[in-house]
Amino acid sequence: YEVHEVLEDVWRTLAGERRVVVQGLIQIAVGFHHLRRGKPKSAVALFARGRAKLVAHDAAARGVDVAALLTDLGPWEAAAAAGEAWDESRALPRFVLRVADAGRFDV
Repeated sequence: YEVHEVLEDVWRTLAGERRVVVQGLIQIAVGFHHLRRGKPKSAVALFARGRAKLVAHDAAARGVDVAALLTDLGPWEAAAAAGEAWDESRALPRFVLRVADAGRFDV
């Protein structure tokens, strides 16, 4: 849930495509919050909306490693769709930002 809080402050300052990309990241984060609280149907919906925004709005061009994030999200989406509970042993998705001339940051 903390990811949502931090990104929401950023989201408020943005416009256009950048705002949509950050909204997609927020939706995925909130999906995890719902899954952890035992609401897999809500998680499925939020994961799908977040995924659609990242793919449709070229988040990769905005410095987000979309391929890694969405690949890692896949098992969580499948588990939520199957109605499974939160699984502490399942690795969380990598959230990697690439910043021009500043290297790579894993968040």
